[in-house]
Amino acid sequence: LTYTQPDATQSQKYQDRIEKLKLSLEERNYSKLTSNLDTTPKDDAALSSMLYASSVGMNMIVAPISFGVLMYFFAGKLFSWMFGEKYDATRREGQLNIH
Repeated sequence: LTYTQPDATQSQKYQDRIEKLKLSLEERNYSKLTSNLDTTPKDDAALSSMLYASSVGMNMIVAPISFGVLMYFFAGKLFSWMFGEKYDATRREGQLNIH
């Protein structure tokens, strides 16, 4: 039994294959490492700040209006509860009671 050295073309193919396998192993390990990272793009900061500012502005407009409407509908009941029939009688003098 004697050892015969492989020719240069087979050795080069073997080295290329080993290199390719090492690169694919490295790529596989890297993709495993980075698979749990969040890749979704962040929202635009300017857009989110404009949405926040507009929602604050809308709340500044809507909150007093809704409070005023609430008080308009419940103020009569509240005042008649606090001041009794005296308030109710002054409200009804010569007017149509719609409540």
